Amino acid sequence: MNIKYNEKEQAIEIKDGLKAPYTILKILMIMNILNAILNLYNTREEQLGWMGYVWIVLGVLSFVILLYLIFKKSTQDKIPLNDITGLREKSVFGRKRFSLILKNGKMRDLIKLKSQADITELKNLVSEVGIVKN
Repeated sequence: MNIKYNEKEQAIEIKDGLKAPYTILKILMIMNILNAILNLYNTREEQLGWMGYVWIVLGVLSFVILLYLIFKKSTQDKIPLNDITGLREKSVFGRKRFSLILKNGKMRDLIKLKSQADITELKNLVSEVGIVKN
């Protein structure tokens, strides 16, 4: 497990390399939006056709996903304890997923928890530092 508690800084350090994939996702969503705008730029409504509607849906969907990634997801590597409100556990397709809930309304996904030992170690760390489990 790559989640450690730094007593000196009163912060949790997470080393899972989540920043790069989220940055790539944001860049791809921006490229989708720009591509949709370029494809629809000189098109009138009567010339739109079914492909125009596909580009509209793709552009709007990309915009919504981009807003979600910017305003609801976090990729911080060091999170101070006073910024964490709780730990969220949910089951997706029979597999447990964990996220830290932050005070600014964002969530920090913990993706490198593969085994039951990692999950147990995370729960022990959370109980030691006093983070509430939601």
